[in-house]
Amino acid sequence: MVRYNDDGSVDNGFGNGGLAVADFGLPRETATGVAIQPEGEIVVSAKTLEDPTEDMQDLYAVRFTSDGDLDTTFSDDGYAAFDAQTSIAGADDVVVRIDNNDKLPKVTLIGNSLLETSGSNRTAIIGEFSADGTPHEAYNGGVRRRIPGTVRSLVPGNVGSLFVVGGSGDIDGDDYQIVLLDDDGGTNFSFGEFGTANLDRGATDEELLDWVRITAVNRSDDRYVGLAEEDGDFLLLGIELGGDTFDEDFGTMGEVLTDFGGFDTPRAIALVPQERILVCGETHDGEKSRTAIAAYNLDGSPDLGFGVDGKVVTDFPEGDTGGIACLLQPDEKLVVGGSGEGGDGFISLSRYGFFGDDEDGVAYADGVIIPLGAETQAEVTVNGSGGSANLFGWIDFDRNGVFDHPGEQVANGMGAFAGLADGPVSVPFTVPGTAPTGNTYSRWRVTTDSAVGPEGEASDGEIEDGRLCFINAPADPPIPCQASIKESTNPGGSDLPDITSDGNQIVFQSVGDLVGNNDVARFQIFHFNRETGEMRQITRVAHPKNAETPVISGDGSWIGFVSNEDFTGENPLKADQVFLYEVATSAFLQITYSEGDAIFNDLSADNAGDRFAFRTTKDLTGDNPDGRIQVFLYDISDATLTQLTDSTQINTEGVANMSLTGNGEKIVFESKGDWIGQNADKNQEIFLLDIASKGITQITQTADGDNTGHTVSDDGTLIAFSSKSELVEPGGTFNPDLILYDGVAQDFDRITEINSFTVGVSDAELSGDGSRILFRSSADLVGTNADAGRELFLYDRATDSFSQVTFSDETVSFPNARINVDGTRVVFSDARDLVGESPDGYREIYIVDLPPTP
Repeated sequence: MVRYNDDGSVDNGFGNGGLAVADFGLPRETATGVAIQPEGEIVVSAKTLEDPTEDMQDLYAVRFTSDGDLDTTFSDDGYAAFDAQTSIAGADDVVVRIDNNDKLPKVTLIGNSLLETSGSNRTAIIGEFSADGTPHEAYNGGVRRRIPGTVRSLVPGNVGSLFVVGGSGDIDGDDYQIVLLDDDGGTNFSFGEFGTANLDRGATDEELLDWVRITAVNRSDDRYVGLAEEDGDFLLLGIELGGDTFDEDFGTMGEVLTDFGGFDTPRAIALVPQERILVCGETHDGEKSRTAIAAYNLDGSPDLGFGVDGKVVTDFPEGDTGGIACLLQPDEKLVVGGSGEGGDGFISLSRYGFFGDDEDGVAYADGVIIPLGAETQAEVTVNGSGGSANLFGWIDFDRNGVFDHPGEQVANGMGAFAGLADGPVSVPFTVPGTAPTGNTYSRWRVTTDSAVGPEGEASDGEIEDGRLCFINAPADPPIPCQASIKESTNPGGSDLPDITSDGNQIVFQSVGDLVGNNDVARFQIFHFNRETGEMRQITRVAHPKNAETPVISGDGSWIGFVSNEDFTGENPLKADQVFLYEVATSAFLQITYSEGDAIFNDLSADNAGDRFAFRTTKDLTGDNPDGRIQVFLYDISDATLTQLTDSTQINTEGVANMSLTGNGEKIVFESKGDWIGQNADKNQEIFLLDIASKGITQITQTADGDNTGHTVSDDGTLIAFSSKSELVEPGGTFNPDLILYDGVAQDFDRITEINSFTVGVSDAELSGDGSRILFRSSADLVGTNADAGRELFLYDRATDSFSQVTFSDETVSFPNARINVDGTRVVFSDARDLVGESPDGYREIYIVDLPPTP
């Protein structure tokens, strides 16, 4: 094992000259996995590359200190062997998980038995050590756990659980298989079918190599993504959270194939949270193997801002190599490690930058709005040129997607654009008055070559693209005025904003040090007053605590959030709880008293600051012993917590997305449950719950597709949502459209009519007065979204018209937005540099002022 410094040099202070060595005495032994404990200890799993003999019956692990020395507090000498009770080559993977009971780290190993079968299936063996290297008695009784199937990786889940990822191990042909284990080693029956999910695409030998959960900005977009190889290509599979169904909204009907042109073998996934999926592996062209990296957006589309068409291939001159493991650094650079064949063999290590501008090339602001006919200039900053850079630039004035005529070249590498030293370069140009309005692109290349085109290779340098937006002036409707609140200066960024009724107060979570009180870089709750410009940090939590998912009451009097900190002295075990914060007095109020890890979703507040609602599986009032997802309401006036739903008798896990109306009188939720005898087909429907009577009304009664992403007016009479059901098209074949339900007229109005298999509508936000609907779509609704980016749009009910609020390309993250009561102010988070103040690509909070309703 070798440790490297940040600049790629060997860390000579680690082990012996940067190298730490362990020897189990096995023939041709190799390391198969590495995991880091919370205090910095390094655990490595190992196996032999030879066929195991009958006396090889152990899963092997070794632990080093953070300095690279053998840790003799682990099984006395640093080496540990777990009895697999069968012939086995060793361990194929290792994870360190935190036990949910004693909160201490445990070392979990898994390996494939080549001899033992269960029926017609091969068998995997799992075992676990306590922190001292002895078998963990509370995990399957301290003995091995047999799992039918083959395993390629272990992936930590929630609350100490583990996903066992691989294949079904069927001798006659594998299916993809995922098994979810609880923190005691038992099977978690809530996942798949009795804890096991088997998925079949019809191939002979299907096996997952890695697995990750995608947590999107909008939680309705959450999914799992599995990694596999098919016919010499990278294969990504979108899988719904239940585990046993492909997610057809991911890629093409749930799958994404990536071809590097040779025989390609993927190895591992890394994830930029709420941003991108990254896969590393190798590609072989028949002569040589090279490291291959692919980048994807969360919906499975290629990240076109990375490499060429979302792909990068790295050649090591020392010999054949390939990426085996990849790790995302805190600065969102990807490190890929592998092994190479050449000479005596070597370790390959490469690092890649991704998003925003590179450190050593062209830098510029993205998303610039320019009127037709305007004389303007681009300022391009060149770095690392050595005084010999030539600058080339093109703008797609006719918006046809290519730079295809001489008039589109604005910098030609000659004259003022030749022999450039480091620094800014001004490039003047005029947008033709006849250019079509809408999104378009510029392309910039810096190289020592004397002539290059917009396509093709150069001998050195870089290439960068940026988005522009052409508008008529002043004939177009006013472009929304976008302003960022404050730059977060941290990769975690700022996210999940909420807004008061008048639009003057905003809360959000951020890891940024926005007011000089978050040097610990944990998620904190911030409160911003638009009228005074005051920014206030509400919480101060330190590692490993967070404060997240804030909401603010319509009148701005109370803020709610979820945290595992002890703000009131009533949470000494630091369990996840719901807290309230009174803005006028700066006092905290704890309203839940749960034990262990918990998930509280859809926290929402009424306008008067009297009521907060949320959903959870916790048994907070003694009425939810079976742990189903239920809705709870906290009333500040009498300090009571009430469970509003009871799904025990309807045989469903409970409530999906929910929200509290602004008047505090109703709850709207989504569910596949048959609550009142009108949903026998278990389709996802919209329900309305009256808080006073606890009576439930089923709003939608559909069969062909789900109804999701709802939003409700303050009085509860209007509900907007996305639907794939017969409300859009019989048979539910199209992507979702936007539907508005009028509870007074008791009818449905189809707001959008996209009629598309590829684009749709999601994440609607209805203004409190019901006059406007904000929503997300990749459709080109007003002629300014030809690139099919997922943008925010606004529908005005009075004028029956649409307008586009944000302008982006398909490679950027999805906005997470809220709208105030009269629809004149929108707040959202985004990773793009929308106003020229956030070139680092971190998520920031933006405010958009909109003209009043006519």
